[in-house]
Amino acid sequence: MASGSFAFMETCHSPWAWQPRSLSWWVTTTNLLGCVGFLLSAVVSIVLPSSMGPAFPTVSLIFTLVGAMGFLIGSLLMLPESVVPS
Repeated sequence: MASGSFAFMETCHSPWAWQPRSLSWWVTTTNLLGCVGFLLSAVVSIVLPSSMGPAFPTVSLIFTLVGAMGFLIGSLLMLPESVVPS
């Protein structure tokens, strides 16, 4: 979570900025959303054994998927930045 937040602040040059025309902004935003997804997955998976209902593992799995998709989209968006013009 800290790495995603610091990368976002470095890209925006402030704690928050709306820059949807910047590819770097999209990369760090989707990575930050991936961090949030994994954080929520970890929080939801911590359940007391007596209160564990059938929905908690499913919700944790959904947030894990959201985190993974955020990182996947962020890494795919980095591909155009890696192309060096000839």
